[in-house]
Amino acid sequence: MEIKINTQNYSGDVAKKLNYIKSGPPLAVLTDSFMKSHTSYNCISDFVKASKCTSDNIVDGLNDEAYLPFIRENSTFSSWQEMFNAAYQEAFDKK
Repeated sequence: MEIKINTQNYSGDVAKKLNYIKSGPPLAVLTDSFMKSHTSYNCISDFVKASKCTSDNIVDGLNDEAYLPFIRENSTFSSWQEMFNAAYQEAFDKK
């Protein structure tokens, strides 16, 4: 999954900040705060359980088009990709 982040307004070391964000597991950017603000769930584990995604790799599994209706109905996003982009952008924008 390719993540798109707007770095135009960032005055610091972009590469260093991106490396820091990407150093954790991908689902780490989907914080409880993010999930509460943008989904019908309190945390990513509840969201994944409710999605009934059976893939061992949740990041790739929920990217499957079969899960688009679930994502659209239970979040403010139209796709898993869009959710990840927003979560990474939010993590990048935090001081």
